[in-house]
Amino acid sequence: MSSESISRISKASALTCSLEWGMATNPKPPQFGGKPGEPVPEVDPEDLKEVWKMTRDHRQTGFGAATEAQSDKSPAIQQAIGYRASLLSAMPQLAPDEFARFTKDGELQDCVFRAAAKVRMEWMGEGPRPHLPFDVREFLKLCA
Repeated sequence: MSSESISRISKASALTCSLEWGMATNPKPPQFGGKPGEPVPEVDPEDLKEVWKMTRDHRQTGFGAATEAQSDKSPAIQQAIGYRASLLSAMPQLAPDEFARFTKDGELQDCVFRAAAKVRMEWMGEGPRPHLPFDVREFLKLCA
């Protein structure tokens, strides 16, 4: 990965964290799942893929509603699936060129779901963050 790509990813992730999940847009953003800084549980890539497709196909209107369809899963795993899916949705903006390598005919390849299901990730708390709750480079490496 070039230094230009890393710089773009760092800037985009800081902006995304501060604007989308930080104080700039919501004075009290929702807490997802666990306590801030704690690890997000790994999930089954097939569950993540199913939730992704449900939201893409508009069978559900958001990751939260889609994960509720996973009623056979514990609430903690449902939240982890929704959280991981929501962060996966940011990847085309954070690393568009690198992420494009893992799509085929506009569809995400299975390696993306495996990476998103397994990459080390932490729950976010309130307020702006200097970085994403996962390492974009590690995610891309897991996709390869």
